[in-house]
Amino acid sequence: MPGMEGPDVAAVVAATTAAYTRQTIAIPRISATPVGEGRGGYELFALDLTPVGLNPPNDDLWVQYLARDEGKAVGLAGPAADDTPLADYVVRGLVDFDDVNDDDAADLLYDLAGQVVAHLLGRMRMTEAEARRTQRYSQEQIAKQVHKQMGPHYRAAAGGGYEATVTAGFTPLRPSSVTRVGAVRDFRPPVPAKQDIGKYLFGGFGRCLYDVPKFQSDPERVLAVVLDRDVEKWLRPARGRFTIDWRAGTEAGEYQPDFVAGAADAVHMLETKRAGQMTDSVVLAKKAAAEEYCRQATTYTAGHGGKPWHS
Repeated sequence: MPGMEGPDVAAVVAATTAAYTRQTIAIPRISATPVGEGRGGYELFALDLTPVGLNPPNDDLWVQYLARDEGKAVGLAGPAADDTPLADYVVRGLVDFDDVNDDDAADLLYDLAGQVVAHLLGRMRMTEAEARRTQRYSQEQIAKQVHKQMGPHYRAAAGGGYEATVTAGFTPLRPSSVTRVGAVRDFRPPVPAKQDIGKYLFGGFGRCLYDVPKFQSDPERVLAVVLDRDVEKWLRPARGRFTIDWRAGTEAGEYQPDFVAGAADAVHMLETKRAGQMTDSVVLAKKAAAEEYCRQATTYTAGHGGKPWHS
């Protein structure tokens, strides 16, 4: 109308852009894919054989005849001509684990097996026959003790690496796939039955970009409490937000981080894991893939006024 000023288009656009920015986290369109063999492996190491304190089992079963008050020993050992190499018992037990490939780790497996045999024959002062009986009857127990110590000595592949493809633009924030069914629980108080946490919807957030996310574990809920207090905004990504492939030996899959958090100076990709999982080969492969994504995202956002990414 005459005498009235029109809207300040620039101001409206700026206000709209600022509001949108507050309600989203710009996730670069990057595909990180493993290349080459991508196989990790275990390093040689010295076993702690303190827990392998086994005694040779008695191969005889004592049979007592009550009616005539006499008894005798019945042998249970089986063929005496068992010529299986002592180290093979340990190796057989170790290759039963899914993360141990006897083709890739043969040298390591026989090195560890040799340490076990030396322990039985040396420190335990067993004869070869006693060591054979011990390993035959306790093969699974020995293998579990050795395998437990292998975890910290796994190293993710350095040679394969990842190939990243960067597509211009950012992935828009997708609607949450969570359906509101039943009551929404405040996310701050602990859940009494932690094993049931996946059944609940949670609410009461101040900085989460989705209003009713779900959690798969109580550590995820606890991390959400910290994020809602300490960062500008955060979310649990909907499926398909990221294209981050990982590979660990013959295993492979797509990595989806538990949380993405926008802080004042950076964007953080976060995952909850137990301390005992930190040396798991799959966890390490996912970590390497996430680090490559963050490197590429940091390079891309630097040219578009964005923040660096950290995992």
